[in-house]
Amino acid sequence: LIWKGGFERAEIVGEVYEDVVRALRRWEQDGVRVAIYSSGSVAAQKLLFAHSNRGDLTPHISANFDTTSGHKREPKSYETISAQLGVDSASSVCFFTDIYEEAAAAAAAGMSACILVRPGNAPLPSPDSPCPFPVIRSFDELSGKDAREPRVAPGQEAAGHVATKEDVEPAAAGNGPGAEEDGAEAE
Repeated sequence: LIWKGGFERAEIVGEVYEDVVRALRRWEQDGVRVAIYSSGSVAAQKLLFAHSNRGDLTPHISANFDTTSGHKREPKSYETISAQLGVDSASSVCFFTDIYEEAAAAAAAGMSACILVRPGNAPLPSPDSPCPFPVIRSFDELSGKDAREPRVAPGQEAAGHVATKEDVEPAAAGNGPGAEEDGAEAE
C-alpha cells in the first residue's frame, strides 16, 4: 500500500468539503449513525477520512462498505448493507450519491435516496424529465425535526453515509447538472 505511507507522511490528503464536516458533527450530535459506501476499499476510505484536509473524521463514521458488498448500481448491494447495518427496514436508511444509477439502485432496495450535486460532476440524465430524487448542492440544505428525528446529509469523495428517510427534508431540492459524492448513507 504505497498510498498508505503517503497519507501517513501527509504527502496525500483526503479532500473533504466543509459542509460534510458540519453534517457529520450534526449527525453525531443528533445520534445519527453515518456509514460510507464507496468504490474505494474500506482501507482507503479509512485513510482518506483519517487524513483529510479537515482533520481526522473517522470518529464520526460508524461503518464502511466497499464493493465487496456488491456493485454500487445493483439493488442487492444496498440490501446487503441494510442487513449489515442491522436496521429493521431499508426504508430507515437514506443513501446520498452523485450518481443517478446508484440512487436508483438504493431506492429499488427500499432506501430513500438523495443526489448531491458538486462542481465538475457528470450531468444528471435527461434534463427534459424531472429527477425522481431530491437534488441538493450541500449537506447544509438538509434539515431535521429534532434530535430524535435527526438531520441527515451526504458525503463521500467528500464521503458516503446513512440516515433515516424521515430525517431528510431538503430545504431546497431541485434538479441540476452534475454531482460529486461517491455514496452516502445516514440512519
